[in-house]
Amino acid sequence: MRIAFLFNAQDHQVLHALPMACELSRLYPGHEVVVLNREAAQRGLAERLAGFYPGHRLRFEALRPAPLPGRFRHNKLAVLLRNRARLAACDALVLPERTSLALRYLGVTRPKLIHSFHGPSGHDRAEDPRLRRFDLLLAPSARRLRRIAAAGNLRPGHAAVVGSSKLDLVRRMGMQRPRLFPNDRPTVLYNPHHRAATSSWPAMGHAVLDFFAGRRDRNLVFAPHVRLFDPPAEHLDAFRDYAGLDHIRIDLGSQNSIDMTYLLGADLYLGDISSQVFEFLLQPRPCLFLNPRQLPWRDDPDFTSWQLGPVVDTIAAMAERLDTAPRWQPEFEPAQRRALAETFEELDTPGLPPAPERAAHAIAEFLAQGWISPRPEVPLDPGPGTL
Repeated sequence: MRIAFLFNAQDHQVLHALPMACELSRLYPGHEVVVLNREAAQRGLAERLAGFYPGHRLRFEALRPAPLPGRFRHNKLAVLLRNRARLAACDALVLPERTSLALRYLGVTRPKLIHSFHGPSGHDRAEDPRLRRFDLLLAPSARRLRRIAAAGNLRPGHAAVVGSSKLDLVRRMGMQRPRLFPNDRPTVLYNPHHRAATSSWPAMGHAVLDFFAGRRDRNLVFAPHVRLFDPPAEHLDAFRDYAGLDHIRIDLGSQNSIDMTYLLGADLYLGDISSQVFEFLLQPRPCLFLNPRQLPWRDDPDFTSWQLGPVVDTIAAMAERLDTAPRWQPEFEPAQRRALAETFEELDTPGLPPAPERAAHAIAEFLAQGWISPRPEVPLDPGPGTL
């Protein structure tokens, strides 16, 4: 059986799904497991990261780029069209994103389509009707699966909770990273999302950078979601005014921005709707959320992360909260720890197999019998949750 892990987007998705591929190939040598990357640099990244999983039997292959000029060579839909024959020859495709469901409209009907997701629970988009079109969902947490069920997008027997494979990979890489700055000042990570309707960047982003540029009592890492400025090299000129400041680091999409280097090394998280805040909370610390549009967030379950720190809508309010973080952080730490337990259930479950192994077994089980056996620990009743 040929199972392909399709990486037809930015590099951050590799860290979420590649460990599943490694363990599937190791535990089930009867399956041919192939990693398909969209460009040579991404393939190099995947090969390096696979080295943290000794014994894997992966094959690495390149997707054929679209016959289009420049950046359009990697247009997701055009690449799918160019590669549809080889994709149609697979028995299963593991997809970290949802755009590739378009394969069904391109005549690729044979492979089972398996969604691995690419991030912890947060801004879940559980109401997305495309979720029902996957043959198998590999959810990172029971909370996320319950939300999908509550939205009517879960088919019993077609989903499994497998945990966070990225967390397993980062643990293997080492949770201790080099210091981000050669000084003892606290470091703030500003991590705006790419989705314009809810991101703080369009309305407030440059003002945030200018605020930190004018103050030297803190360091700042600006590492937005990698889709905000893609490709990074084409956007660096817009940040040249900050290039000479030794207390500000601009990173629009290096490996450090996707492998938790900044999340592990910062002292305070500043952002909006990115699920990376849950990765930051592996070590509970102050979180501050920017809401310049004054979105009505309090009753929206997609904004549960905003219960984990103050929400502000002006630079002045941000400055005040930054200065008083040691006073308000204890108020939010209990909720942060509950969120951490719900998001990364494997942290509090002794004896639970690592997430990539759980994903490998779920894929193999589904492909062998066409469904996933019910798991009593994952009720379909959405329940109230703790957040």
